Amino acid sequence: LIVSEDGSTSQVYTFTIYRTSGDSLLKSLSMSSSSSSGTGTGVSVILSPSFLPSVTMYTATVGESMTSVKLTCQANRLVSTQMYGMSQTATYVAPSSSSISYTSFGSSSLSVSQSMSLPVGDSYIYVRVQAEDSVGSPTPLTYYTIKVHRLSADATLAAITTSSPSGLSLSPSPFTSGQYTYTISIPSASSSIVLNYVKSYGLATVSYRYRNGDIIDVTTPGTVSGSITSLPLSYGSNMVQLFVSSEDQTSQRVYEIRLQRLSDDALLKSITITNGEILPNFVSNTIDYTATVYGSITSIVLYVQPNYVNSG
Repeated sequence: LIVSEDGSTSQVYTFTIYRTSGDSLLKSLSMSSSSSSGTGTGVSVILSPSFLPSVTMYTATVGESMTSVKLTCQANRLVSTQMYGMSQTATYVAPSSSSISYTSFGSSSLSVSQSMSLPVGDSYIYVRVQAEDSVGSPTPLTYYTIKVHRLSADATLAAITTSSPSGLSLSPSPFTSGQYTYTISIPSASSSIVLNYVKSYGLATVSYRYRNGDIIDVTTPGTVSGSITSLPLSYGSNMVQLFVSSEDQTSQRVYEIRLQRLSDDALLKSITITNGEILPNFVSNTIDYTATVYGSITSIVLYVQPNYVNSG
């Protein structure tokens, strides 16, 4: 209040003092997902842990069919100068890193949302909140990080190879993920083999059954490739089945590999003739024989049986 010297007039001046806020926390943070087919649109995604303004790190998991997510958040301080920004990376980066380019929402006192496509595997979504009070250095900022994992339905292999012995060819060749039956011919000198595989998606699981035995899990967590070691080989056909299950457990593929160990046995198991006699008595390692037939016989039938059934 200002009064003139003679007291005849006065003037009231009003001052409104506004104290800016240094609060750079969120009031709410939520996520929903949708699929490419349109089903499941707006399905709420559970954050872990449950949202608290002071907690800045979260994780979430969605099914393989969910191809995008929508993140919605609101500032703790309902003022018109709160700044929002969101970004997404395939691998974790410090959210304050200069390499992250944030899509800014500008000033807002309301909740804001942004939709993002979601690849299979991990995605990191960052939210940057700037306090109203930008005076001073550094400007008050809070970064929230949400790691979203989209499950995979891939239950295929990318490769099958051999070692000990190595370099053996598959038939048909080359290997393709959609072909589920193969044969591998193995030299007779090899009494065992190591079968190697590469998964199309690293978090799929692999187990196998050999010669109708028990199913054995050979999955190594966190690895894309693996091996089935020292499979003993009999001469002839040895069947191994590889069972590949997707990360989300919705699909399974079975690859059947026939391990055909070739035989080097070129001996006979028996020789007989009709209407006659062979001398000396047959022994596999004896290769010279004499056949005696009766004088009236003009033809004979010779029967031979190889030691190994697939011999020519």
